Amino acid sequence: MRTGKDQPKPRRYLSSKAKANKAKGRSAPPSLSHLPPLAVMIDRLGARGDGLAIITDDAAEVSDQGNIREQRLFVPNALPGEAMTVQPRRQWPHGIEAKILNIQSPSPYRKTPDCDVSSTCGGCQFQHMDLAFYQDWKEQQVAEFLAMAGIVPQKWRPPFRATSQSRRRARFAWQTRKQKLALGFRGRHSHDISPLTGCVILHPKLMQGYHLMRDHLLPLLASQNGRDKTGEVEILLCDNGLDVVLRLDAPLSRAEMTALIAATGSDAATSIARLSLVLHDDEPELVFQHDTPVIAWPMPDGASRDHLPFAPPAGGFMQSVAEAETIMRQDCFDALKGMAKVVDLFSGAGSLGLPLAFATPPPKQIAAYDVSAPAISALQAMIRTAAPDLPLHLKAKARNLFSDPLSLSELRAFDGAIIDPPRSGAGRQMPLLAASGIKRLVMVSCDMKSFAKDAEMLIRAGYQCRWARHVDQFLLTPHSELVACFEK
Repeated sequence: MRTGKDQPKPRRYLSSKAKANKAKGRSAPPSLSHLPPLAVMIDRLGARGDGLAIITDDAAEVSDQGNIREQRLFVPNALPGEAMTVQPRRQWPHGIEAKILNIQSPSPYRKTPDCDVSSTCGGCQFQHMDLAFYQDWKEQQVAEFLAMAGIVPQKWRPPFRATSQSRRRARFAWQTRKQKLALGFRGRHSHDISPLTGCVILHPKLMQGYHLMRDHLLPLLASQNGRDKTGEVEILLCDNGLDVVLRLDAPLSRAEMTALIAATGSDAATSIARLSLVLHDDEPELVFQHDTPVIAWPMPDGASRDHLPFAPPAGGFMQSVAEAETIMRQDCFDALKGMAKVVDLFSGAGSLGLPLAFATPPPKQIAAYDVSAPAISALQAMIRTAAPDLPLHLKAKARNLFSDPLSLSELRAFDGAIIDPPRSGAGRQMPLLAASGIKRLVMVSCDMKSFAKDAEMLIRAGYQCRWARHVDQFLLTPHSELVACFEK
């Protein structure tokens, strides 16, 4: 379940995003703050979790002539059945965005947020919901969306639900202005950065890394040269410390680099195992390494090993919640054990496919393909160190499956497959996979629309969805993920 593995990671810093919008001729949505407040009743929640209401007559979209016509109004942090007064804010193509002024009849499922910055932070958006209501709504959304696409699993496996403070990976935005630092998550539909006072979704050790960057490392960049800077910082919690990647829009001066290295090696920063820099979209450059970051993968039940040590490449993809990755790994293992030859498409570093090498008996062959050369190198290193004597053929190759998908003849050599494409879906690889006749495959997806598009090809080719599992590792967000098994 990845995003952007098929292409370099996009620059999402403040300055580059503004430049990209300008280059594409995009403008900010028209403001509607001049309109009077509206009294509305929230009918339901939309796909993104906003409260929806249909407004008519004098409470609808403003036309070019200044007249009003009916359309949809969406209200963040609203719940079904609530009567409220809202202030129109912006006109979007899909409706009017409004903010809550006051609530006359709160929903019984409304609760007080647990975080002081929940109203501005984009890290999560459903702290106002009762947890059970949130879980039921999210799982119903997934089931209804698949049913509308004609994909009805024969069985739904129990959903995975991330718990609070379980996120092991996060990407924060930061900027310095007039030697003052801001570090946190960006707001929804906003470039504004919300500093964190605490967090209900991040692991406490990840929050320690946030405070370390905010209080010790990034202030060094704010105090040097007086230049304003923007960027992002990725923090991954490993078993032996934090793996930190600092993304920059402009190169550091010699003085800034010297100060950063000294601070990373100080007693205050002993929790950092590795610090790397990325300029624009270049490959990560090692700045400081106290230890090689390591994560022990729990092996599936039925494997010949309990754990497998993995050294992640700097800036490489990792599932955000370790327990979510573990259950995905178990699902792939259970579905494909006993297959003679397995192909792992969009494999990353092999976290889902490699454990099959430790099944009893193991497959005769496992082949993994991914566009990321560092991920494939990490997988090859694991094969050399952890599985040198296994009686099977293990192959890992860097290959862009969008421009160079596996052909029918290549695919027909396998009887089992894992496919874990990025958010955009599997592209040209999917019709070939559907036509290959592979007996059984497991699809892992981080986007319901691309999953439905890809799965429909399998259904048309005679596959059936045996089971599916909803994976909610992005707690308190509308983002859903899915693991599903298809059989010819």
